[in-house]
Amino acid sequence: MLNSTKRDAATNTVVNADGTWINKKARISSTNNFADLPSDDWFVQSFGPLPVSSSNSNTANLNKRKKPLKNKVKQKKIKKSNQTPSTSELVQLEVSDGEDIFEAFPPVSSLKNQKEEKTVEDDDLDFVILFESIGGKTPVKEETISSDLSDSDEDNLTTSTNQLKKSKVNLKPTSRSTTKTTVEERFGVTSSFSKQILEHLAQNLKKFPKEFEAFNTSIWTHFTENLQNDHTYVWKMRVKNILDEIIKELFPNDSTSLVAVGSTVNGCGAFNSDMDLCLCMPCEADGYDTRRSYAVNRLRKVMRKLMNRKSLIHDIQYIPAKVPILKIKFKHPYQKLEVDINVNNVPGIYNSYLIHYYSRIDDRFPALCLVVKHWAKKKGILDACSGFFNSYSLILMVLHFLQCGLDTPILPNLQFLYPEYFHFHRPLEDMKLFNELPTPIPEIPKNNLSVGELLIAFFHYYNNFDFEEYAISVNRGSVYPRSELSRSTMRFKIFIEEPFDFKNTARCVTNEECYEEILNKFREAVGILKCPPNLKKLIS
Repeated sequence: MLNSTKRDAATNTVVNADGTWINKKARISSTNNFADLPSDDWFVQSFGPLPVSSSNSNTANLNKRKKPLKNKVKQKKIKKSNQTPSTSELVQLEVSDGEDIFEAFPPVSSLKNQKEEKTVEDDDLDFVILFESIGGKTPVKEETISSDLSDSDEDNLTTSTNQLKKSKVNLKPTSRSTTKTTVEERFGVTSSFSKQILEHLAQNLKKFPKEFEAFNTSIWTHFTENLQNDHTYVWKMRVKNILDEIIKELFPNDSTSLVAVGSTVNGCGAFNSDMDLCLCMPCEADGYDTRRSYAVNRLRKVMRKLMNRKSLIHDIQYIPAKVPILKIKFKHPYQKLEVDINVNNVPGIYNSYLIHYYSRIDDRFPALCLVVKHWAKKKGILDACSGFFNSYSLILMVLHFLQCGLDTPILPNLQFLYPEYFHFHRPLEDMKLFNELPTPIPEIPKNNLSVGELLIAFFHYYNNFDFEEYAISVNRGSVYPRSELSRSTMRFKIFIEEPFDFKNTARCVTNEECYEEILNKFREAVGILKCPPNLKKLIS
């Protein structure tokens, strides 16, 4: 049974009074229940009641999260190979890798130190184990930022006919000058914030205190009302399990498993977002065949199998993207859910795992992701198929801003602090949600900026960002000159480095008109939020 919760005013993090926790995400909003979901009585009887409201008015309905449980790490590497896929096999159409690009308005709760463990033993709940059954211009133009990493070219990740080859990389962030603060060194990040932004915020906060308070409250309200709730998560996992059983009938001799990825599990999922699934099919050498032809072959077999389930499947389409997928729509009682299935898109599993841990550190991160995605969707720039952003790129932009865009960082560089936990060689079966990190995150002075102030600073940061000269890297915890990249990447207007395979998550932004449209939308947002800030105007 859960106790009442309380919020840390500095970090906006929710915890229970007695330290106990349940790994659900938020209260059930009246605006986001599905008509055909189980009743509240059924849910309470099965899993216990949800937390009561917090005393903090801004975050009254946020659940707290469970502090990770300790887990010993098995070091096991996926066998490498040295052949690359034929570029002639690739299709030009690009879609989001592991994120829904049409309906992802994310959110989530937080992480706080707790001492007790609470486990869940229901077959429908995958809350504890994610991967079961698997065998001025901002970034200072005049400053040179060096790096210990090799070029983050999109071709760095090579594949063979049978396995995924993962290049060894140094997970330490960029070298820092002696003038960088101890805070940055301990968090593994390099700041590139503009002092003018904070001065601008301080002046306006004194001018419009009531308006800023209302703005801050509206963001938290938007967060709690759109957050993926318990019923929705259980509902999605039930669909995943149904599909998993059908696919295992098709491949009885293979160690296949469906793994939920993207917004459903990364802590930034909304109640109305689709579910992304990765069909993991390891080969005998304990690797994953990442050839496009292999994925196409397996997806077509799955498609034929599912088309015979007429009582379950309403519609199914094969999308011949660079990462090919099956897009599935269901009949009653799952008609409101859409599922995308890919084959062996392993980086999507790793990045979902990483973002999950970031989302639990501070609620301001998923709250900002939710608003930024909603804003981008309304403004028409959350559409990778049309040459704009995918959801994952926007999440990484928010994450980078909270690492490097402030005088005191809010999020650390987890890949720098815990390289044994967040690296591309870790066996998938070892990657579990809600684990305790090997050591506590280093303590630094708290950044007490409100979520409203952070949103304004976010738009200022990217309105002044020099995308032509600098790339964004969450892995390094910094920006770095694009001159370090190969010439082939220059066709990308924006380069946002994927933390594990180092490809460009914003690779769809190649058209000059689309790029200018993105810049215009950031410029427009800065103007709307000048004085006084208003969330409705921003996302209208």
